[in-house]
Amino acid sequence: MAIILAGKEGKIGDKAIIVGNLERMKTVTSLLSNAESVNEFAGYYTYTGTYRDQKVTVTFHGIGNSSLSLIVNDLAV
Repeated sequence: MAIILAGKEGKIGDKAIIVGNLERMKTVTSLLSNAESVNEFAGYYTYTGTYRDQKVTVTFHGIGNSSLSLIVNDLAV
């Protein structure tokens, strides 16, 4: 069951980059064309854009394995 990205179907790319550092997220997101915010929920930020003609999602998982698990589960659903 999607928790963080609920209701975001169609806005998530087939490829995703998951980062644990907000500065790294800004760097990665800056490499995307037409990056747009998909979700900002409880400190979890997600952006989707285009990189080399492919739809890519970049998301921040926060700190720890528990939050990483939530994000990975949401992206897999």
